[in-house]
Amino acid sequence: MSDHHAAASEGAKASNWLWALVAAVVTAAVGTWLTGMALQGAVLLGGTVFVVYAVVLAQFWEDPPHGDAHDHGH
Repeated sequence: MSDHHAAASEGAKASNWLWALVAAVVTAAVGTWLTGMALQGAVLLGGTVFVVYAVVLAQFWEDPPHGDAHDHGH
């Protein structure tokens, strides 16, 4: 029998913060470009997206499972 165990989640990772920042910047840019939103509104919307996205990634990020469950008979 092989001993396969999934590594425990490390919680928040540096890449999660980067993804949250990218999502915030894209949201602010799209908000101003498509809707003509004022800069203050776009910054507020981008900040909200950053906080929500960062919290969600920090709370629920887990590494993909490894082991026999995903062996598919190979």
